[in-house]
Amino acid sequence: MTDLTQYLKRTFNIIIYMVTLHSMVRSDIQPYPDDVEISSNSAFGEVKVEKVSRTRHKRGAGDIRSTLVFDQKATIILAHNQARSSVSPKAADMLFMTWDDDLASMAQEWAEKCTWEHGNPERNPKPYSSIGQNLWAGTGSPSVNGAVNSWDNERRYYTFDTRACQSGKVCGHYTQVAWADSHKVGCGAARCTKNSPFSASTWNYVVCNYGPAGNYVGRHPYTKSSTSCSACPSDKPVCENNLCKPSGVCGGQTCFNNGKYVTSVCMCNCTTGWTGVTCQQSLSNHITASLLIPIVTFVLTVHGFGRM
Repeated sequence: MTDLTQYLKRTFNIIIYMVTLHSMVRSDIQPYPDDVEISSNSAFGEVKVEKVSRTRHKRGAGDIRSTLVFDQKATIILAHNQARSSVSPKAADMLFMTWDDDLASMAQEWAEKCTWEHGNPERNPKPYSSIGQNLWAGTGSPSVNGAVNSWDNERRYYTFDTRACQSGKVCGHYTQVAWADSHKVGCGAARCTKNSPFSASTWNYVVCNYGPAGNYVGRHPYTKSSTSCSACPSDKPVCENNLCKPSGVCGGQTCFNNGKYVTSVCMCNCTTGWTGVTCQQSLSNHITASLLIPIVTFVLTVHGFGRM
């Protein structure tokens, strides 16, 4: 019985260790706060690739991977649509922008590579023939809101009629944010401890992908008009806050598993344990699976020991 007791004790400690380790990993997934350092813009496929912008600000440090929670996704959508609804001159065809999980997944994977250059995982970007991308890097508290605002602030250097950017400035992030046809966005974020574009070794990284891509050579980001929404497409006929939206509540999307629909961003705010566009993907399955292996092994091993 002494051997059995010691065996059970050792196995129990292993299980506690595994549960603790799992909890530590989960606690590393943190929300992201606020500000900017460097921005870079690019689009893929047959679209124009803008020069890398090296605009600097300052801040602190971190070094853990992070994924975006609902509030941060909503902040990204609100910030983009605020920028799009306030363009000057007014836009006849500016589409309301919504979240895309596939674009976000690609952006998150790229952010976690901690490489300060444009790119995406080798993945089919369907239904888009090409996707655009804005990058943001900072050495302090990262901010999805700060990133979008820094891109939007480039509007002061952009002249719509001539499609020209003030000499020595960069406007490509703004024109991607304000590109009328780019109606989907998905972003990822990471704290990095390698490949820093700064003197500091630790830096924060935000990547946003856009579908379809903007910044086509020789084209304005949107159609100029004296009246907002004067040329909305037939599938987005409703004008709300100067943006073209589908009829009904965000086109009639439904949230499952008690998820709440947030109409201001046309997204489901899922309850604990659920994720996905309509809250039908279970997070608990992943947690259970990671804990189930040591527990099942424990039960089977003890059973075998008892038979000896």
